[in-house]
Amino acid sequence: MSVGSKNIVCHSSFMRNLVILSVLAIGFSYQVLAQEATVLGTVTDPSGAAVPNITGTVTNVDTGQSAQFKTNGEVNS
Repeated sequence: MSVGSKNIVCHSSFMRNLVILSVLAIGFSYQVLAQEATVLGTVTDPSGAAVPNITGTVTNVDTGQSAQFKTNGEVNS
């Protein structure tokens, strides 16, 4: 193996590691885009009284994604 071929092997290894590192960095950056939220509130009937144990749906109007939830049994007045 000549000196020139060692440089090619080192360069090839460096490029391979650079590509792997780039793919990992891009892959992990997508996790940063994930968002979570907490919705707080009280479900009430038409008279304004709190209603416990309700199943509802929250929808993101921009993406159309929705998630179902169930309220707890607490009624805070």
